[in-house]
Amino acid sequence: IVALPEEDVFTSTVRAIRDAFSPTESLLFERFRLSEMKQGVREPVDDYVTRWRGQAKFGRFACGSCKVSCEDEIFLDVVVKNTSSPRFCQTVFERCSIKLTDVLPLARTLETSISHAKEMGSSETVMPSEYKGPKGLRHSKGTWSMHKTNPKIDRENCKFCERSHVFQRTKCPAFGKECSRCGK
Repeated sequence: IVALPEEDVFTSTVRAIRDAFSPTESLLFERFRLSEMKQGVREPVDDYVTRWRGQAKFGRFACGSCKVSCEDEIFLDVVVKNTSSPRFCQTVFERCSIKLTDVLPLARTLETSISHAKEMGSSETVMPSEYKGPKGLRHSKGTWSMHKTNPKIDRENCKFCERSHVFQRTKCPAFGKECSRCGK
């Protein structure tokens, strides 16, 4: 019996442990996982493509003899099958698109048009303005009355509202309101 040096015994033991406990690859299982990857409901198509391509590294989609990648063709099948947009599938079939380079811009366009349509339908595009009454009239205890000014009192440019009016703090329209610039 030949005795191995202690260093070789240690190295061979570590190698044996690594081999015994290292994860095993199953090409069939990786390809199954790829075929089942679905696009999330609110997931953008570009994020889905990135996620799929990251996982596709483990699937090794290449021709056995010439080593040409067939990843794009397989991905096109998976995208059409597992997309979250039925409208996208319909459009792909209508256009008879069979290239991934044709389908991805189409998916981005549909995604953008759907989000724009939702935005236009759900929110108001014009902010409602506050009606403060006609100029020259002031609201006083439930009635509108003409604001009378004393022509003898000089008007000055106000440092708060930058308008010209009688310089009294309580007469300034900005009095008691929050500044839109500084928030004070």
